[in-house]
Amino acid sequence: MYILIEIYAKSAAKNLYEASNYADRRLFQTCKEFFTKVYIEC
Repeated sequence: MYILIEIYAKSAAKNLYEASNYADRRLFQTCKEFFTKVYIEC
């Protein structure tokens, strides 16, 4: 049972990580569109 919970937690963490990466990329694209002239690389 414990192993099953651990696997679920790991996959949930992975999904969360991928979702936040996707959100960051979307935000980055939007920022690039808005600030094409004043583009500062972070």
